[in-house]
Amino acid sequence: MLFIEARSIHDELCGQGKKISEYEYIYDNHYIRFVDKDKLIKKLEKLGFSIVYEEEKSITSKTEIKSSTVLQIVAKYK
Repeated sequence: MLFIEARSIHDELCGQGKKISEYEYIYDNHYIRFVDKDKLIKKLEKLGFSIVYEEEKSITSKTEIKSSTVLQIVAKYK
């Protein structure tokens, strides 16, 4: 089983700060990589994984005031 949780490209910080690549930025002295859920799912399936669970949602961490949009994926190798 493979469990993934990452910041989504739909997060409000995506596109802010110094652009490193299409979905990578330096924001407030932090490196952040954002992930496109649909592209990741296609890559996982191409590698032989089946998607057991996938969701994109807004969460608030205990240390942050703002919410973040994250994606969660559970995949199983066939």
